[in-house]
Amino acid sequence: MATTAENVELQVIEQDERVQELTQGSLELIERAEGIEIVNDETDLDAAEFLAQVKTARKRVDELRHWFTDPLETQKKNIIARFKSTDAPLEQAQKIVGGKHLAYQRVQQEAARKEQERLRKLAEAKQARQAQRAEDKGLEAPPVVIPMPTIQAPPKTIHTASGSVTTRTVWRHEVLDMAALPDEYKIADEVKLGKVVRAGVREIPGVRIYEEMVV
Repeated sequence: MATTAENVELQVIEQDERVQELTQGSLELIERAEGIEIVNDETDLDAAEFLAQVKTARKRVDELRHWFTDPLETQKKNIIARFKSTDAPLEQAQKIVGGKHLAYQRVQQEAARKEQERLRKLAEAKQARQAQRAEDKGLEAPPVVIPMPTIQAPPKTIHTASGSVTTRTVWRHEVLDMAALPDEYKIADEVKLGKVVRAGVREIPGVRIYEEMVV
């Protein structure tokens, strides 16, 4: 089996004399702990001394752990920062084109809505004319049936050679009046507000809850 980077680091730690010494000391202390009995002030004092020794041993363990891990944590932070600087332009590019994509989607949706409304009005006008002709002839008005053609909304997912882009609608909130907020929201806990809005709450005094498309 191939040796991973984690295994290499653990092997180095296991072979370190300080780690071996602390490990052996820990095992000895647990054996001593099992044999301690407190029956009077003297043995209680001995127990207190033992606890102080354990505390010192644990402090040494923690210090040695930091000796190994702190450089790794620093290196990890440096690596994250480095890749973050590489990803930043990509994030910006996504926001730029994603915003344009959403704007186009809104235009398409609005056009579909207006066309649907236009067809509805035409259908209603046709129904009204039929009712008027029936009335002019002294006939019973035809039943109100307005067949509504459906306008295809723009697709939410667009598939391309490189992958796909999906738009979805999410609920957002915006605090408009802190004084009008119920007591449980007085601190304007954005996390809590976001959670209840996503759970289905649609009316909170002092808060504007709205839908927003995101890529």
